[in-house]
Amino acid sequence: MSVAATITAAVTVRYIGFTLIPMAALAAFLASRNRGTRQSAKWVVITGAASSAGLALVSLRNARLGPAPLGERSPSELTAPRVLTDTLQVFGSYILPPQPGNAVRITFGAIVIGLIVLSPVGAWRRRSAAGGFLFVFVCGYLATLIYGEFATVIQRLSERLLSAVFPPIVILAIMGLAWLCGFHGGR
Repeated sequence: MSVAATITAAVTVRYIGFTLIPMAALAAFLASRNRGTRQSAKWVVITGAASSAGLALVSLRNARLGPAPLGERSPSELTAPRVLTDTLQVFGSYILPPQPGNAVRITFGAIVIGLIVLSPVGAWRRRSAAGGFLFVFVCGYLATLIYGEFATVIQRLSERLLSAVFPPIVILAIMGLAWLCGFHGGR
């Protein structure tokens, strides 16, 4: 319930809350899967509902005030190539300092994303449910941010917005690199 309360607070102020709602439900499922299907389903519903309380409160407030439930949004003018370039540059900035239009930084960004994509293989080989959970969390968060870039003009992807998932990104990149280099956990 403390996780749900934290998520409720997060969803009222930032993107990460939207990603945490399904992640809390998934965590409740994983934590209760040894208790049977009915117990697991019960905890998934309770945790998901409690985690969604913040989103529900914000939506109700907005509906009472007149705008759309999630607030007024202007359509974005960003194109898919621009969003892809921005995303690769942000990931590349983890390795190289920011410089606009730097093709090397974009390449490093693609490498970081490639390592993240390889991480589920390493997690599966090590039988690491936590690694798989982190991968789903990071992908969900990135999908939320990228959708926000396309659907609205709230804010473009930046190091600041990714700071919430920077530690999981590092862990996933290391897991992908370990698998790539042949460190398979004794298998």
